This record gives sequence, C-alpha cells and structure tokens, in this order.
Amino acid sequence: MALTKIDDRGLKTPIDLQDNEKIRLGTGNDLELFHTGTHSYIQNSVGNLLIGNNYDGDVGGDIYIQAKYGENSITCFDDGGVELYYDNSNKFQTVSDGVRVTGHLHANDNYHIKLGNGNDLQLYHNGTHSRISNATGNLEVLASQFDVVNYAASQYSARFDTDGAAELYHN
Repeated sequence: MALTKIDDRGLKTPIDLQDNEKIRLGTGNDLELFHTGTHSYIQNSVGNLLIGNNYDGDVGGDIYIQAKYGENSITCFDDGGVELYYDNSNKFQTVSDGVRVTGHLHANDNYHIKLGNGNDLQLYHNGTHSRISNATGNLEVLASQFDVVNYAASQYSARFDTDGAAELYHN
C-alpha cells in the first residue's frame, strides 16, 4: 500500500498493515515501524533515534516507558528527574543534587565504589577481603562514639568515645 496524499480533512480511517509490512519514513527509508506477528519494532538506520515530548516548549509532559502495561519501567519528567523501576517499584532516581537509590546497591567481587575526582576513596570486596582504600589525605571516621565489633556484633574489639577513653579488647 502506498499512501501518497493526505488532504486538508486529514486521514479519515486507520492505516491497517499486515504482519511484516512496514511504515517507512525518510528519503532513504531510514526509520521503520513494523510488527512481525511476534514482536514490534522501531528501527532507525541513520543518526540518533530521539524520543521526545513537548517539542515546542509550550506544554509540559512526561515520558513513561512501561515494559508491562500499567507498570512503570522508566519515567522521564519534563524539567525534572529520571526514575528507574523494578517490578513497578522505584529503585533509582536522579534528583537535583545527585542520585537516590532505594534498596541495596550490589557490586560483584573486585568492582569498586569510587569517590573523589581522582577516585581517591574506594570501597570494595576482592572475593576474600573487604577494603576501604584512601589514596590521599586522612581517612577520618566522624562519630560521637566509634565501635569495632566482630561480625556477629557480640564482642567489642575496640571502642573510642568522644572526649573519653580509647579501649582495646582481647577475648
């Protein structure tokens, strides 16, 4: 089917295409939309594929991507943040001063959490040992009381009280 003209009355009926028939746009048919009978596709073969809303800037609007109808997967807010979801539960957000994570942050062995312009502070687990690595300045722990305890949290190894004693324990 070739659609060659839409008049001032617009398109009065839907465009119905069979499986594997494509809507092609662009001089070189660079953008294609089609359904195979099993999957639906948007394919772009040149430049970037931009998905946008509110092109003229007059009316606000957000973009919602839902992997399952009615459940958010990605939400992009007009003049605002972006949110990522797991099973419709918000897990990661960009906010005005950075990012917010809801839930656990998982990293496999030998992957580091790196902080600082030169990645000077790192937190990681190498498969055997857990490490905090500081490559510049002092590593300072700020607390009114600082305790070092065993993994079971049943015995102190050390206690440090502000303006008080520093205590080391054995057995």
